[in-house]
Order: sequence, then C-alpha cells, then structure tokens
Amino acid sequence: MKKPLFLIGTIFIIIQSVVYAQVTDGCANALGSQIYYQRNGFGVGTGNTTKPRYDTSPFSTFTSNTSICPRFTVVAQKSPVTACCIGTDCGILNTVYTFTNIPCDLDDNTPILIAAIGVLGILLIRRKYNHSKKPLISQRP
Repeated sequence: MKKPLFLIGTIFIIIQSVVYAQVTDGCANALGSQIYYQRNGFGVGTGNTTKPRYDTSPFSTFTSNTSICPRFTVVAQKSPVTACCIGTDCGILNTVYTFTNIPCDLDDNTPILIAAIGVLGILLIRRKYNHSKKPLISQRP
C-alpha cells in the first residue's frame, strides 16, 4: 500500500510543478543572477522613456537549488535585444529576458496538499475498516 501512495504523491508534486511554472519576460542585469518580472510602465529621465520598467520586487533567482523560490533554470535573451529599467536603474547592462519562473510550490499549494492527504487518509481508514469486518455471530450452514 505504501508504494502506490508514494507513486501518487510523486506524480501529484510533479504535475503541480509543471502546472504552475510559467514562461514570462523580465528585466535582469547581465552581471546578476536575478530577474525582476513585475512590469510597471516605462523608465523615467532622458532617453529612458521608451524602456520598459520593472519593479525591484518580486524577483526570481537563477538556481537549481529547490529551497530557493521563486527560481528559474531556463533563460534566454529576448529578441530583439531590448534595454530595460529595474526600478530607477536604467543601466546599459539591463536587458529583457524570457525565462521559466518556478514559484514556491508548497506555499501556493498547501490547501491542495492538505485536502489530498485528508482524502487519502479517509480512503485508507475505510479500506482497513472494511477488511477487518468479521461477522459477530459465526454462521453455520
């Protein structure tokens, strides 16, 4: 019974990771490891009014470490190359990237996980109860 439950749990977690991962655009400094993806109008100041501006929060970090989230592992520079602003920083190394953002699964899915565990618990209790039923009086033909 433990193997099917483990398999179901593993499949559930994989599906949740795939479902909630999203491909989006964000602004990053070429020397950094974070992409800022909350779009907020255009840059300010001379020569910056046509550059897309992204807030300094939220951001996603380039890492394969699953304890850091949100995170991304796949990134590509958007074509054509587009300069952008991170907050008020409109530096020459800031460009727009397309990346796959992987959000914090546990935080976003806690109610779903609790419901799934509850349903599995009820099914296990019912199965054990139904298998342990014995007639109260021995029936003889």
